[in-house]
Parts: sequence; structure tokens; C-alpha cells
Amino acid sequence: MSDFGVRQLDLTATFSSAFRTTPVVTVGLMKLDHFESDDDASMSLQSLLEQMQAEMKQLQAEIEAQDQIFQAEIQQLQAKDQMYQADIQQLQTEMAANDQRIQDLEQRDYVERCESGDLESPTNVFTSGDGYRYLDVTATFSRAFRTTPVVTVGLRSLDHYAGHIRVRASLASVSTTSLTVRISTWSSSQLYYANVNWLACA
Repeated sequence: MSDFGVRQLDLTATFSSAFRTTPVVTVGLMKLDHFESDDDASMSLQSLLEQMQAEMKQLQAEIEAQDQIFQAEIQQLQAKDQMYQADIQQLQTEMAANDQRIQDLEQRDYVERCESGDLESPTNVFTSGDGYRYLDVTATFSRAFRTTPVVTVGLRSLDHYAGHIRVRASLASVSTTSLTVRISTWSSSQLYYANVNWLACA
């Protein structure tokens, strides 16, 4: 039998769309037109069948191995998801507890700070007239209070004309940023000067 050497032909097929990864490919003869003896044809077909069976077994083994890898990755992702869910739940619990503590602190009555000062009237403030007379003097706090402060006022010094002494120092208004004290007298009393202390706490 003459040996004509190995001859081959490469044929190329283009997929209708690209695969995500390089595919596993199985090829087989669909139709063959050749000249050979009956014995050679029988041996050739048997060899081809055995080769195809071996390739199918290899392909099945590769698919099973890949499936096991995918299943392991899915289990890992599920475990991570459960861990993340637990972390999220813990953070939500801690945030709720912090919000409750903040709310409790905001609603709790306590004195954050106190501020004090004094206010004075101009000289000869009530040296004329009679009846009810008053003067409002205002102090501005160094910084705003968190809530409206409780204010205490009192006379520090007083300069008055001889006779009946009639004078009052009272809180006219208060806000988180300032207070106003009212100095007043009445009837025929005459005042030259008044000085008032104040204390604000909140």
C-alpha cells in the first residue's frame, strides 16, 4: 500500500454571537465520501466512534467539574450574604439605640450653663413726673441658649430722692438670645439711678 503522507484542510466557522468564555467544542463527521476497502472502512468508523465517545465522556466530566465549582461559589455567596445581613441588622439595632439615647437626652431637663450680668439705667431716669413710670433695659447673651432660660433679677444699687422709696425690677421678656428687665416706680417717688443684676440658666 502506497503512503501518500498526511494531508489536511482547516475549515473555519463563525459563531452567530460571541460566547462569554472560550467554549468546549466537539466535532464529528456528518458525511464522508471516500474510497477504501470494506475492512478499512469498518475499522475507520469504529475508531471514529470510540474517539467521539471518549470526547463526550471528557466533555461530561468537564461540565460536572464546572458545575461543582459553580455550586461552591453559590454557597460562598450565600454565606457572605447571611453574614452581611447579620452585620446590617446589628448596625440597625445600634443606630436605633443611639437615636433613642439622643432623644432621651434632648427631652431630659438639665441645666447646660448659666450666664449673669448687670443692667443700669441712665442717670436722672425718674426725676420728673409722677404716677407709674418704667424703663426697659435689654441684655444680649454671649451665645444662644438651647432652650429659653430661667431668669432671676434683683436690685444691686439704687440712688433716689429723699422721701418714699418705690422701685421694682422685673423680667419683661426673655428668649434664647436676650432678656429685657423693666425698672419701674410710681406715685411721687423720684429715682436718679438704678442698677440690676440678672442670672439666666438653661
